[in-house]
Formats: sequence, structure tokens, C-alpha cells
Amino acid sequence: HFVVSTAEGGMQALAMLADNTFDIVLLDIMMPDFSGIETLREIRANPLWQYLPVIMVTAKDEGDTLPECLEIGANDYVSKPVNISILIARMRSQLSRKWAMDAIAHTQIVLEERVEERTDELQTSIKNLKQGVIERDQAKFESKRAKTRLMDAIQSLSDGFALFDADHRLQLTNDKFYEMYELSPEQAPIGSSYEEILRKVAEKHVITEAVGRENLWIREQLDIIDKESEESTANGRWIRIGQRKTTEGGLVGIYSDITTQKKNEEILRESSLRDHLTGLYNRRHFMKVLEVEVDRWRRYETTLSLMVLDIDFFKQINDTYGHEAGDQLLQIMSTQMAEVTR
Repeated sequence: HFVVSTAEGGMQALAMLADNTFDIVLLDIMMPDFSGIETLREIRANPLWQYLPVIMVTAKDEGDTLPECLEIGANDYVSKPVNISILIARMRSQLSRKWAMDAIAHTQIVLEERVEERTDELQTSIKNLKQGVIERDQAKFESKRAKTRLMDAIQSLSDGFALFDADHRLQLTNDKFYEMYELSPEQAPIGSSYEEILRKVAEKHVITEAVGRENLWIREQLDIIDKESEESTANGRWIRIGQRKTTEGGLVGIYSDITTQKKNEEILRESSLRDHLTGLYNRRHFMKVLEVEVDRWRRYETTLSLMVLDIDFFKQINDTYGHEAGDQLLQIMSTQMAEVTR
């Protein structure tokens, strides 16, 4: 069951976000007063909404803008006409992750508040040693129970999770973290330093970027704090790494498998560069390549050639046999050109 609020444009949506609390945002790319991309930028620029799930809603002819939306920070997308079952499934996936993270944050707050309460109570009842011991044991029991609940929440995450103390030693983690880096709890037990864990990952050649530059890669990972990075693995997966400092100087990390998203981005990026009918690169890609080649020609003073091809009497083909035949001719000619050129 969802409670839905609607906005007629980007500016109204931002105003509603400022005045209310929402769990997820469905954002159309094309809106009258403020585009979906501009609205998405404003959402991600606000620290309060930095991790608010955003699903883009796009028409087929807006596919060129999807890679930009995903780079800005959109979590997922659906195409028009919207399939309600697919939309609900993707919303539930994003909401389950958000709610799990909210549960972790809430549990941490409850733990801190409870510890403060117990500290005050123990200070006021220090004269009664027996009572103090009872309360201390009760606090330990409640702390242990809260930690158990926290571990249950962490294990239920679809992403890898790891918490390091101020000395960068592992305190809490889940099975997904080990799975992401192809490690076992025996290889990276609680108490291991983050650098030790990274070195084992580098030695196993799990991360493609680390191969041949292990020490440099380890230093780069230790510097990734309060920002995100993406890494490809040897088995073809992609991992998004987001690490933040804790209030006590430690480190908390979320490690997400974004393989499907990266594949979709590549499909979208490739489709935005090719002509739908012929499969050849389109004008947009041609202009980019031409600019690079002209710069190369100017820099090295080499020979630069540009060839333009035209199909003779093409209009007669369309007029005589119809545009479908003309399309078939374009496809045949494109295939022949592709076979004899690089």
C-alpha cells in the first residue's frame, strides 16, 4: 500500500520535498517548468535527499538522457507506457534497501541514547553497589540484544556492509561484503585492518583495476571517504563503493553490485550513438570523432581525408517501390560499407 503525492512540475516537487518526508520519488524526465534532469540535480545536491531513492520515468525517444540521469544519481528507471508490476517490483527493491539503512541508523541512535541513559543512571546510583551492578548487567543485556537486532538488519541488506573503528579495524560486516570481494570470514575475520583486507583482495586479482598496481590501488581505496567509486571485477561484475566517516572517526562502507545497471547503461550509451535503421554510427558520434581527428591533424600535420557517399537515384526507389524498399536498400548498403571498412 503506497500513499502517493503528485506534483505538476519540478519546482513544485522540490517544494513538496522540502515540506514533507517521502520514501521514494518517481521523476518524469520531461516536465513543463523544470526538467527531470534539473530536478534530479537539485535533489542530489541537497544532503538531506542525497540517499532518497529516485526512479526516472522516460519515453522511448528520451533514452539518450538516461545515462546522464544514472550518472547524476538516479537509482533506476522505467519506460513508458509504464508496466505497473515492473514499477512496483523496482520500487520495492529500492524501498527495501532504504528501509534497511533507516533501521540501521535508528538502531544506532537508540543504542547511543540507551548508553547515555544508563550512564546517567549508574552515576546517580553509585552509592548502591548492588543496584549498580544489576543495572549494568541489564544495560549489557540490552546492548547485546540491540547488537543482535542490528546484525539481523545488516545481514538482510542486499548490499555489502562493513564498519571499521577509528583504527580502521573491522567491527561489523555481513555475508554480502565477503561475497563481493570473494573472501571468507576466515580470510578477513573481525579485527582485521582494512588495509589487510584490501591486500588479500588485490592478491586474489578480484578487482581488474588492481592487477599490476596493487599498492597504488590499496592507497586509492583508503582515500575513498565521503564519496563513491566503481570497480570492475575479474568475473565481469561491477561494484559501487560508498564509504563515510563515522562520528567516532571510524569508517562505514556500502558495497553494491551494479552489474545490471552498468550493462543497461552500456546498452543505452551504444544505442544513443547508432542509427536505428542501419546500425551505423549517427551524426552525434560522427561529429565527436571528426573533432578528435581534426585536432590530431592539426597537431601532427598529417593527411586528413573525408569521403561523402551518395546513393544515385535513391528518390526514385522510394517513389517507385515505396519507403520500405528504400529502407531495405539503406540497410543493404550500410552492411556492405561496414564489411569493407574498419
